[in-house]
Amino acid sequence: MSSNRSVTTSAGGGEVTAVEVSGQTQQYSSMSYTLSMNGDPDVYASPLEGLVEELNLFTARILGRANDLHGDFDDTAQQFSDVLKWSIQNFSEEDLALWSEVSSNMSFCAAIVENWKDAVKTYKDERLRIINRWNEEAPTLAADLDKAPPRIQFIWNDSPAEAAEKALASLKQELEGEEQTAYQLFKETGEQLSDDLKDGPTAEAVGRLMEGGYVTWSQFNLGGSAADLPDDVDPVAMADSIVPYVNGDKELDDDYYEMLAVLSAIGWRAEQANSVEGQDMDPEDMEFLKEFYDQLEGGPVPVADLARLAPMDEFMGEDAVPLLAALGTGILVLSDPRLKNGDDSVPGGYYDLPASVRAAVEGDPDFGMRDIDWEAVGNLFGHVPEGVEGGRGLSLTLGLTVGHELSTQDTYFLSPETIEHMQAALGVATRNDGANADMISGPGDWFEHPRLGDVHEDEKREAAFEAILTNQWPDNGAAASGYTDWIMEARQEAGDDTRAVDETARDLIEFLTDDERYERMTDLTGGMYTDHYGESGLSFTQVNHEMANGLVNVFGAYVDDFGLAGEEGVTISDRSGAMLVGDEEKVRFLEFIAGSPEAATSMTAISEMNAHQGVTEMMSGDQYASVEGDERSRLTRAINEALVNEASSRLNSETEARIEAHERKVAGRELFVDLLFKPADLIDVKNPVAGLVVGELVDAAKTAATDAATSGLDLQLPPPPEPTAEFDDSVMGNTVFTGSAIVDHYVRNDTITAEDLEGYEYLSIENGELKVEYDAEIEATVRAEIVDLLADADDGLGGLVLESYLEGFQLQRVDDLGELDPELAEELQRRAEDSGQ
Repeated sequence: MSSNRSVTTSAGGGEVTAVEVSGQTQQYSSMSYTLSMNGDPDVYASPLEGLVEELNLFTARILGRANDLHGDFDDTAQQFSDVLKWSIQNFSEEDLALWSEVSSNMSFCAAIVENWKDAVKTYKDERLRIINRWNEEAPTLAADLDKAPPRIQFIWNDSPAEAAEKALASLKQELEGEEQTAYQLFKETGEQLSDDLKDGPTAEAVGRLMEGGYVTWSQFNLGGSAADLPDDVDPVAMADSIVPYVNGDKELDDDYYEMLAVLSAIGWRAEQANSVEGQDMDPEDMEFLKEFYDQLEGGPVPVADLARLAPMDEFMGEDAVPLLAALGTGILVLSDPRLKNGDDSVPGGYYDLPASVRAAVEGDPDFGMRDIDWEAVGNLFGHVPEGVEGGRGLSLTLGLTVGHELSTQDTYFLSPETIEHMQAALGVATRNDGANADMISGPGDWFEHPRLGDVHEDEKREAAFEAILTNQWPDNGAAASGYTDWIMEARQEAGDDTRAVDETARDLIEFLTDDERYERMTDLTGGMYTDHYGESGLSFTQVNHEMANGLVNVFGAYVDDFGLAGEEGVTISDRSGAMLVGDEEKVRFLEFIAGSPEAATSMTAISEMNAHQGVTEMMSGDQYASVEGDERSRLTRAINEALVNEASSRLNSETEARIEAHERKVAGRELFVDLLFKPADLIDVKNPVAGLVVGELVDAAKTAATDAATSGLDLQLPPPPEPTAEFDDSVMGNTVFTGSAIVDHYVRNDTITAEDLEGYEYLSIENGELKVEYDAEIEATVRAEIVDLLADADDGLGGLVLESYLEGFQLQRVDDLGELDPELAEELQRRAEDSGQ
């Protein structure tokens, strides 16, 4: 067989050539084969991506938002004057209108270019995939072109060469067909985008960009087509117009897109009312929705049935997605009593929803064998844009229905499609933080599930919640993790009054670490959606990694409290308001976090960040050094034990588990440094953990877990210990780590200068920050240099702080108070008096 590269095409990130294959001898086959494809377009995604960035930057400059182009104005609906950051008090309405139009057009152009960039990349990637598959499979098939036929061969049997010819021809036809389909989509997308760019931001063009995720709130906040929405739309006539579009009697036209825009705009105004202080929902919007859905429900096809039927091929097919998104948006808005503004004469609440929707959400005994129309539920709620929330009653009812179904049915008999519809429902049900708290802690007397009845007795609710967490989801639990990943942000927003969210977090930790439930939730068998297929003895976060990533938020919100000593169980201190978690509960909760490699890495990074903040508090006198060391030691031991326990459930020996746990900690520390969370960057930050975007940390951890490149302070650990040895101390308790953080504090405050470091081999100052050369071989020398330097730093205070910290770290107490080292206390008191404090 010969392979020569006489046919050259290119694809993707460089030139790739499809091989031409033929028999080497030409004795049994004279055929040759290669791919025949459309010409490779001379356009590439990378330059387009740069153009998108330039257009966005230009728009940002117009708006005075150079550092926050896609900040809050892209997430919420706002007035244009709220988006604009320049002073506008001297501008006329005409000036603002022109400014708004220019900004809107620039944003629209950026979205068009981004859509084109993705189309180019999609085609190039598909082209590359096709060529690579040909190059991989064709030479193997062509090897048979040189094989002689058997001595005895029936006439109806192909010879090896003939079989190879057929296989190559079939492969060629298949791949060329796939390329032609991809090219046609690429070509049509280009033509459509070209027309859209020429015509400007019409309703149809913006609708297409919204469907693709290229335009969200920003187009309308910048004065796009939402500003021109008509105010005189008749909700009854609009409802009556839908069915003809769905059944194909009427082509999609401007009236159709106007209908979608009206429903979506109401959704945006509702989101604004719920998220922007001082913004209220217009009662007319709620009345419009009530009339619209009442009319639609009373028509030939009720709302839930419409949601089930519309995506079918004989009706709208894929064209139904924007309609379902609009209908689902309106349902969520109408379900939310917060938008009534306390006026009971205004519609808004669960029982204002169409009867067919409530039956689908609750489960209808008259609907077939399974009682629940999951297809209608998934279609109706699976396309609603992010940011639009349902009411508390709808959200809790929907979540409990999903959980009850999972807890009472053998999930083996639930189809993948049903699971995906349930997943879509959870994605909407978990947007309401109040309903999330109700699922965890139990609702007030206001709620009763229409079919399940009273859920104030914990058994039904807890069974439903546990079933949701332990089910194995196609998205790895991303939707279900919404029940927990809101807690950090809610605690930050609560200000000084965090009691309510603290109680929810306490109930969550208590729920997950209950003895019997812990045994059940760590005894799962891996299914089709997990990396551990067929394995047993797995935790719910090992089979649903995104749930572990959600729990990282809770740990981040209470990382200080996880270092405190707690009695058995989980309580909130009446004196300090701190969360006190017992040792066993602490390890179990952290073990669940460790179920995801990314979450385990992030957990360690957060712990290291918190340790650096502890240095800041020690040096400022806000925290006793011995107490800080005590708390770091307790937290370190809990994390160590959790990492080892999690790894032991999957690996063959304790040695392997300890080595992997060690690697997780190394990755977390290197992630911490790689994300610029170094002493020099944190020393003046009051609460770095509270400002952390855990989602971004988890994303970064995916890289750090395998290839964590560090710069600046190199935080290497000693080799993994023997199985019988104490597991490695945290870097927080390592003299090099803590001592170098203290030195860096003094460097930044000019207490320690470059002259003071003369004569030290491994310590230096670069760009105003401490530089430490450190690895396991020189650990003792580096530690000695740091101790020696701090002994005289700041009249000896630096050495006292480090010594007291290490004493607390090594001599862990059982209480959460501790006492200040007398010598250090005396020195701090003297300095406070000298400064007049």
